[in-house]
Parts: sequence; C-alpha cells; structure tokens
Amino acid sequence: AVAAGVRLAERVQRGSGPLAALLLAVSPYLLLYGAMVRAYSLTLLLGLLMTLFLVEERPLAYTVVAAAGLWTDYLLWFLVAAHALWLLGWKGSKMRAGERRAWLFVFLAIGIAALPLIAPALGQRRQVLAAADLATTPLGIALKLGYTPYAYLLGETLFPWSPWAWLGLIGAAVALVGLRGPVTPARRLLILSAGLPVLAIIVLLSLLATDLPFVNVPGRAIVAAPIVLIALAAGLHRLPPRIGRLAVGAILVANSVALINLYTDTNYINPIYAVPAREIATTIRAQAMPDALVLAEQDTALPFYLTHQPGGPPVLAPGAVEAVMQLPPEVWLFSFGRDRTRVLEGEPRARAWLVANGYTLVAATAYVPTDPTYAAVKHRLLGREAYAAKATLEQWRRQNRRVAETRKPDAWCSERRTITI
Repeated sequence: AVAAGVRLAERVQRGSGPLAALLLAVSPYLLLYGAMVRAYSLTLLLGLLMTLFLVEERPLAYTVVAAAGLWTDYLLWFLVAAHALWLLGWKGSKMRAGERRAWLFVFLAIGIAALPLIAPALGQRRQVLAAADLATTPLGIALKLGYTPYAYLLGETLFPWSPWAWLGLIGAAVALVGLRGPVTPARRLLILSAGLPVLAIIVLLSLLATDLPFVNVPGRAIVAAPIVLIALAAGLHRLPPRIGRLAVGAILVANSVALINLYTDTNYINPIYAVPAREIATTIRAQAMPDALVLAEQDTALPFYLTHQPGGPPVLAPGAVEAVMQLPPEVWLFSFGRDRTRVLEGEPRARAWLVANGYTLVAATAYVPTDPTYAAVKHRLLGREAYAAKATLEQWRRQNRRVAETRKPDAWCSERRTITI
C-alpha cells in the first residue's frame, strides 16, 4: 500500500513521493486499523491501486482491481462513484469518444461483477435499537465532519486537547497553505476520492445506521485515509524548504506521541480497541474454578476468545442468566462501560440474579480507565456521567453449593446457545 501511495503521490505532485511514504508508514491511524482482522489493509491497497490505475489510464487493470475491491469492501462503491464522476464529468470533455466509451464499459463491467453483492449487502440491514448520541443533530454531524480528518491525520490515540495534537494540527494547516493555487485535475481527483466516500458515510450514519457513533465514520470510509495523507504530502512538498521541514517535524512529533500511546494502550479516543480481550480470556482460563460460568455480551469479543479454543468455560449473554438450570460454583461477569446502550445491556439483571442466588463478589478488575478530561468532555456533550473504565471483570462465588445439587444436572441452561462473532 505504501508503494502504491508513493507512486500515486508522484503522479499528483512530482517529488512528493518520499514525504508520502513517510506519512503513510508512520500514520498512527493506518497502523491501528491495518492490524485489524477486517481486511482494512487489503481495502487500503485496492483503493490506492484503483486511484493509481485511473490516473495512469489503465482501464483493464482498473476493472480487475475495482471488482476485487468491491468484493473486499462493498463500501468502495463510493470510491468508484467518485472516480466515475471525475473521469466522465470533469475530464470527459477532454476525452475522445472512443476513450469515453471504453471507460463506460469499464464501469458497466464493474457493476455487473458486483451484482451478486446486492443481496448480502441488503441482508445486513438491521433494526436500530438505540440511536447513537447526537446521531442526527447538527452538533453530531459537525463532529463527524471534524473528527474524520483529525483521525486520518493524527490517529485515534491522541486527544484533541493535547498540546501535541495542537502541534500536529498546526503542521497540517501549514501544509494546506502549500496546496494553494489552481486546482489541477490530479488534485480534483484526490478531493473527490477522499471527500465523496466520507460524505456518503456521514449521510448513511446520520439517516440510516444511526446507531453508529461519529467515531465510526473514519473506519467506514477508511479508503479516504491514505488519500488525505498523500494530499498532505503534496502540500508539504510545495512549501519553502525551511517552513516545510518545520511543518513535517511538527506532524512527526504528534504522530510519535500518538504511536507511543497506541503501543502503550493509553489515550484511546475509542477505548474499545484498548481492551485486552484475549489476555482477559487467558486470565479466566487460568483462574476459573471447574464448572465456572462466564457472562459476557457478544460485542465484547470475550466469547470469541473463550469459545474458539477447546476446554474453555461455557459463555452466556448476561441477559440470559435466568435460563441457567444448574447453579455454578463461580461466575465471571465481563462488562463494557457504555453510553447510550446502557439501557440494552444485561449486566444489571445478571448482578441482581447473582445476589438473589447467594453469590458474593470476591474480585473486580477494571481495564482501560477513563481519562478525567475525556470523561468531562463526554459529560458536557452527552449530559450523563461517563463510565469509570471501558471494561470490568467481576468474579462471583456462591457460598452455599448444596442448592446446586438439587438442580437439573449436566445442563447449564434450558437452551444451548452458540455465540459467534
């Protein structure tokens, strides 16, 4: 992806390739999301190759890569739309009739290749149980518009009120000065390739998928992230050498702080990514009593790590604990700190059930404590108290085990549940 980004950067602004390589290689955002299992790295590579092959006017290569991209992440349709708008709109008047027809066939072929994806995509529609905070408000839309470029530039492990973030933003603002002047076709392509996917995702999250908070916008439009960094490199390259070096230094210092936070699990704007679910599963496996039961919601990822290895304790959703027929000697309750989804979680019912059945809390461990300033900002924005920690692991033990002998043997619950992610 870095190599494709360098080649594209040289097409946009000759000489900006090394700067683009540097920004892409040390990007806290790309390093965080590139390591995830959702094929973000492949999506980034295919998106960059699509844009590169479009600039190089290689229709066959573009067709193959675009079709592969849509089968990797169907949200790349927005990138294809941006490319079609640029090619057949602004550039179309300068194309010969034969070239225009060739590219029309390219986009038609891409559409045909993606037809089988329509049904699965529509099948992923879900009922919105609880709209995200500020989902459809002007403030919420402003947060989506502002947070997305911030995340692409400085990552998600540097709070905006940090002086290091201000330093990085100043460097990025100086780089924008370097982009002054006539808007070339290549720059217009970058604007469309980054802007249209981001705006489309903002519209979707504001009108349809309103249960997703504003911090999800950058990830859903992740193909725009390297495009933003390539544009930043072009602006830095056009600056006077001394000013350019200062701006690059400011951005690199901010990125370095964000990377330190990334690898030390601190200052996560979206703290769910700092929860060590795999390590917590290992702890439970090592310390749980025989016949222990684990209660955890599916979205915590703990059920995944416990059930995808043989020999682990059974896992139920906290809200399903009333179905337990044989009372276990020990229960581990894993819960997330939540905002607007607190009304949907089953942990309060699970705790009430544990107390009613004679269990005592013997240990509780908090993971990813909430930064005080972060909590204060959330309280001001949302009007509710923020959670003290993103995740908590509670260990409950039952004092009187004789009652368990009167229950139905060899059955944890009346209904076997398989939890998958």
